[in-house]
Amino acid sequence: MNIIKSLNTNTLRFAILYAISFSVASLDLSITVRSGQMLTHSDFGGTASYAMIGIGMIIGSRCGMSLIEYFGLRRTYTLSAFLCIASGLLSSFSVRNNIFNIFCFSLILVGIFIGLSNYHRLLVQDIARIKSPWNTNLVLVSGIVGAIIGPWIAKQISPLPELFYKAYLAVALFGLLALILCFTLPKKYSLSKVNINFETNEMKKNIGVYKSLLYLGGLIGFCSYVTMTLVMTSVPLEATARSLTASNISSLIQWHMVAMYLPIVIVPILMSRFLIASILKFSLFISIIAFLISAYISYNHNVSYNSLLAYMLIAGIVWAFGYSVSSNIIAVNPYGIIYPKFRGIVEVFPPLGLIMGSLISGLSLSYINFNFVIFLACIFLVIPLLMILKESNNLNTYIK
Repeated sequence: MNIIKSLNTNTLRFAILYAISFSVASLDLSITVRSGQMLTHSDFGGTASYAMIGIGMIIGSRCGMSLIEYFGLRRTYTLSAFLCIASGLLSSFSVRNNIFNIFCFSLILVGIFIGLSNYHRLLVQDIARIKSPWNTNLVLVSGIVGAIIGPWIAKQISPLPELFYKAYLAVALFGLLALILCFTLPKKYSLSKVNINFETNEMKKNIGVYKSLLYLGGLIGFCSYVTMTLVMTSVPLEATARSLTASNISSLIQWHMVAMYLPIVIVPILMSRFLIASILKFSLFISIIAFLISAYISYNHNVSYNSLLAYMLIAGIVWAFGYSVSSNIIAVNPYGIIYPKFRGIVEVFPPLGLIMGSLISGLSLSYINFNFVIFLACIFLVIPLLMILKESNNLNTYIK
């Protein structure tokens, strides 16, 4: 559990690459929903645009392990970097020339890049000499760099909708940087030859339990993403409807991103002192209460910058705990190590949550209201809470 032992070259290279990918993700988030709204003249068009990134993430997540096993780490992530560069250039061109179809295609490309980059948090654990939650969490927490840089760049070079195309050029530049850093990755990699630190007999005896916990990790990631995306995509549109400035909207996104990644550093500390099921139950329960209190306050008063900020902070913290613990469950699960295709399957769950959250958010804003979005966010926190209550004993026994 010692953080010092995880501060090494292996962790550093994956952390830097993940920080780059999240700079791209947060930059895209800062302007994509509003770009889609601008191109389609509808809230649903804005959130549906962001769902295109989720489709790309599904492709990258589902095919990631197969590509890595077949081509190796370096070649796979070199291809990924080229997709990011192409996405940035196509997004910039399509926004400037008002071509929605090309814009959607470009977002799928960047989604593939992000989906493949999400494997960095698992690969760092596979290759690490000493297994520890800090390996995964140090990679995840590096996203705080992207959480700050992405929205800041968007605010500096694209303060107005007519300048959004410039921010997408920055996406291409980040892709170029990722391409250069890909050469720090090893050429060869085989999941079957790494990270086998468990007794074979124990695995065979409890194979059903390990498989169930692998899917539970995917479910937690899915619900965390749905909840986070519901709030993340609806708040900028609600802020626009409330006539908040572009600077205020960028600030909301920036704080949301910080809330997503800063708490991640706490999770390994908690995991060293408390049972994993207890951490999950407590964080989910507190988040539901916080959402309900914030919804009650905003329902009885006008929605303001401060209330929208509260929603963004809560959604970020929900994701931080849910996705961080989910990642650790998946990373150390023996079933996913022995059968890589199942790791690829559960990796599809988070981007599915992103797509569902984006589409539901747009439909809710178009046909109901913003408060209904918050109500749905609470529902998607209750689901994993009930599942964790059911699987508490297995989680505490088999996930170390």
